[in-house]
Amino acid sequence: MDYTLALFTSTNSPQSGLDDVRLPLYHALLELGHNVQLCHQSIYPDSQNIIFGLHDRPYVPLHRLPPDSIIYNLEQITPRSRAMTPAYLKALAKFKVWDYSLRNIERLKQSFGVGDVTHVPLGYVPQMTVINPDYPKDIDVLLYGCPNSRRKAVIDALRAHGVNALLACHVFGKLRDGLIARSHLVLNVHFYYPGILEVVRLSYLLANRVPVISELNADTEAPDGYEAACIYSPYEKLTKTVIAALADKQALRRQGVRGYEIFAATKYADILREVLNRPDRT
Repeated sequence: MDYTLALFTSTNSPQSGLDDVRLPLYHALLELGHNVQLCHQSIYPDSQNIIFGLHDRPYVPLHRLPPDSIIYNLEQITPRSRAMTPAYLKALAKFKVWDYSLRNIERLKQSFGVGDVTHVPLGYVPQMTVINPDYPKDIDVLLYGCPNSRRKAVIDALRAHGVNALLACHVFGKLRDGLIARSHLVLNVHFYYPGILEVVRLSYLLANRVPVISELNADTEAPDGYEAACIYSPYEKLTKTVIAALADKQALRRQGVRGYEIFAATKYADILREVLNRPDRT
């Protein structure tokens, strides 16, 4: 079968954090023997289109999208999420949907009338592993993503304790990978609160043996299987947890390997084979 993995973004840049899923999906579909192409800001009518990033393009005329299009939702369906717009929710109700989160699916069905939604969790392909773990480290802690008060407060607290902590925004591709390679650990702090564990972000880090310290509160929704993949801490203890972890670099390195082994055990091609062989083929 022919597949097109279409990236829709609000800018003309072809780089996006969504490629942490779109590119592994590309390789997994190739592994299954399908013809696959990547495109940006467009679709192909004679192909099965899987669309990423439509939440960033609220003015795309939905009637111009092929009716069998699939929207791969990688946003959190939580209050204040950028996915919670009338245009995007209308699109999710109109087309087939793939979603990485069971909690997202529950909310889409119960609260927003999205009926045709399939759970497609994230998995590993070897092409995800591209960062050299032995690259020299000159950054203690890296946090990348959109800044907000919660994230800035943690970075400021770490710096006050003498930690070389970097908050990087709008970094993708080789620039982001270079920062990751230079860092002893990557810190994950929720943007939305309460939120879902950011497995879209974490999957790429785990695939590259990167030690991750992640915020995990009593109300954080985390999928099964990630219990030992990261070092977890409630928000109010993140600074203390990071400082303690930095004191033992060998233990951090072992944590990176442990996270990789956990994530790499789930093959993306196996997940897709099961999804695509279902009778409804969603």
